[in-house]
Amino acid sequence: PTQYDGGTLTYVKDGELVGAIAMHVDDMLITYKYEWVYQDLMQVMKSTFGEITAEDGENFLGMKIERKEDHVYISQPAYLQSLGDEFNIENEFKDYVKQWEKNIVPWSSTVQKEFVDEVIDEKEVVKPADKGKYMKLIGLLQYACQLRSEISSVLGILASRQNCPAEEDWIQAMRIAWYLRKTSTLGMRIIRPERTDGKILVCGTADASYKNGIGKSRIGITVGLGMNSAPILVISKKQPTNSGSSTDSEMKGYNYACCTIEWIRNILEYVYLEELDASIIEVDNKPAMCILS
Repeated sequence: PTQYDGGTLTYVKDGELVGAIAMHVDDMLITYKYEWVYQDLMQVMKSTFGEITAEDGENFLGMKIERKEDHVYISQPAYLQSLGDEFNIENEFKDYVKQWEKNIVPWSSTVQKEFVDEVIDEKEVVKPADKGKYMKLIGLLQYACQLRSEISSVLGILASRQNCPAEEDWIQAMRIAWYLRKTSTLGMRIIRPERTDGKILVCGTADASYKNGIGKSRIGITVGLGMNSAPILVISKKQPTNSGSSTDSEMKGYNYACCTIEWIRNILEYVYLEELDASIIEVDNKPAMCILS
């Protein structure tokens, strides 16, 4: 077991990482460098637990893993196609489908106002949504968000309203669910990490929004293995404290990105025994960069 991730187990022999296991309850994804590692593991597992089921690692926790010549493609088609079936969500769609089909993407300019995180006027009558059903749908969307990071910013706003969701929040969450069901084959394309002199470059971007007079802000972070690689992690969330300026919010976003990247660096360095180059974090606020430097 590793100290940085309780669900990851590694096998190191003579200073070389020869096997790793990603574990979730009773499901395991095993990767290994030599065939004997797998054979020895299966022998021990069968002698300890009796009959076990082992297949090629093409499916894991609802994810479909396709190995191509130059990349790995991970998607969740079965999960997304049935997203919300437990509470008959397709029946909930029927009043909105014709409108949504005019523009399948839920955050284009035509629906931009739907997702503005505004303070609701106290005099405005807000129709409440079914809280239990809303929270269940948000949980389903958050699992899908791991591979479909394009929904992360909108989902972050909707997730922050779980304590008292309005009918409009429910409609917005449903539209994202409908969008994911319509585009269920889309996923994440992962290429080999870029290396410079044999070292992996862990890089990231950090950005933040800021609202004048309110102090509330949100942060957006991406992390990738190389400057030209797709993000392996995307975060969009509300900042825990109010900010006094856009520079203040940008600094908080940068610091949060640093903590996240340091955690990933520790996993790569001490779990996977990788040699790393210095990390690069892109920030677009000059005053924040001047203060941080």
